[in-house]
Amino acid sequence: MSSGGTLYKENLLRWVRDEAARNNQPFLQSNWRLLTMDCPQQNNYYDCGMFTLACAKTITDNIPVSRTAYNQQQMPSRRITVANDILRGHLINE
Repeated sequence: MSSGGTLYKENLLRWVRDEAARNNQPFLQSNWRLLTMDCPQQNNYYDCGMFTLACAKTITDNIPVSRTAYNQQQMPSRRITVANDILRGHLINE
């Protein structure tokens, strides 16, 4: 991974730590692992959020992240699925 990628990972971990502190939540850095994955890449300027959600879903569904785990053509239907989940309240964490 490029040094820029390492910097992004370090900044993300710092953000998680800072958010935990801001919310008075415990944070043990030893409980976190920073991984480098070969994720599919968007080929437009507006699907970055959908690709982030697709990657997160892939990870939480215990599917290996690879260049073929999801693709650009799936984004319109994934967008509809996310919108429906939001409207139905399926993403509420109680």
